[in-house]
Amino acid sequence: MRRFGALLAVVAAMAALGSGLVGCTSRALGPGEARLTFSSGRVQVAATGENWHSAHSDQRLHRNDRVRALQGLAQVHFSSDRSVELRPGTELQVQPQPVLLKGDVLATAKETELTVAAGNADARVRGGAAHVVRGLGVTASSYVGDVAVASAGRELVVPALRQASVPGPGFVPSSPTPLDYRADNPWDRRYLGDAIELGDELQARSKGFTSQLAPDEGHTAGFYRQLIPALGTQPAFTQALVPSDAEPGETLVGAAIAVQSRQGTFVDRWRSVFAFHGQGARWGLVALDQHVTRGPLLSEVDDALGRRSVGTLAAPALGGPSPGLLPPAPTPGPPSGPAGVPGAGTTGVNGGGGGGGGTPTTSTTAPPQPQILPPILNNPSPSPPPTTPPSNPVGGLLQGAGNVVGGLLGGLLNPGH
Repeated sequence: MRRFGALLAVVAAMAALGSGLVGCTSRALGPGEARLTFSSGRVQVAATGENWHSAHSDQRLHRNDRVRALQGLAQVHFSSDRSVELRPGTELQVQPQPVLLKGDVLATAKETELTVAAGNADARVRGGAAHVVRGLGVTASSYVGDVAVASAGRELVVPALRQASVPGPGFVPSSPTPLDYRADNPWDRRYLGDAIELGDELQARSKGFTSQLAPDEGHTAGFYRQLIPALGTQPAFTQALVPSDAEPGETLVGAAIAVQSRQGTFVDRWRSVFAFHGQGARWGLVALDQHVTRGPLLSEVDDALGRRSVGTLAAPALGGPSPGLLPPAPTPGPPSGPAGVPGAGTTGVNGGGGGGGGTPTTSTTAPPQPQILPPILNNPSPSPPPTTPPSNPVGGLLQGAGNVVGGLLGGLLNPGH
């Protein structure tokens, strides 16, 4: 019994030691090892020389194991807090430097570097996050921190919010370009969601502002000083800084970002804003690059638009017509009716067609004077008083007009008289 009890104690101790070793091994990852996790979807794993089979979350992966995501997102975690996230259609091989066989991944490294090999180029992430795509070529886009793209001995450091594409071995570009995000990409939404929405709002304001202006408006420094008062405190803001070929709405948004930014001097900020946008960066990305906060920036732009709207309600120019007044009456032509018919005589320079029954002075030498108000508001030249005066001025005018029409018709019907 004593021997049996001692044997049981040894077995228990060995079991405890074994479980401790297993637990320790499960927590520590060796070179070329990784751990697979995913919350939903379908993921498959294939060891060297084996066929694909369904994987489970928290599964340990060994060197040369291949993993591919069929549905949903999957994460492959390496030592030192480094990870690679896979989208559907992506295939990765586990190595000390993981190999992207096809598709695209999100590579993150907080404290140390993580290099993703992708055929003809490598992408080395340093203290940030990058989107690496392998298709006909290799494209690396940096969300946070820097990513170094290397191929055939050539290397380019890509700062945050920029990207670089390598179409073939050794064809590393000389400089990066603005990150070309997509609203339906889950990683773009994760890191650039606010910038994407802000860019849409700023672009809408820019187009609306441009459409309200005349072709010759919005191209002077003084124009923008009135809309953005902070520009008036910048002595360096002169006509030389105003882009001559930019739409006014683009200049307005860029000026607002430069005013809100605190990255360097005003001139440095201005040139950086318009240079980045000129390379193709959308306004939300430009604002994020300048570390500008969304709320104050939108307020700056909206205040400028409000000042412009108030300016459009100013009084009309001197000499122009006042709102609500009737237009001046057209200048009457030469008289054509018989003498004595209202409006048929020529008013002289001394006779204004005054009220009452006064007789106006006529002249054959002075030119006729134009009427200022519509004829219905003027006092016509008096006609011979009728036998029974009309009860009102309008009735008199109608009666005079009837006499003229009757006389004309009589002359046409009796030409011999």
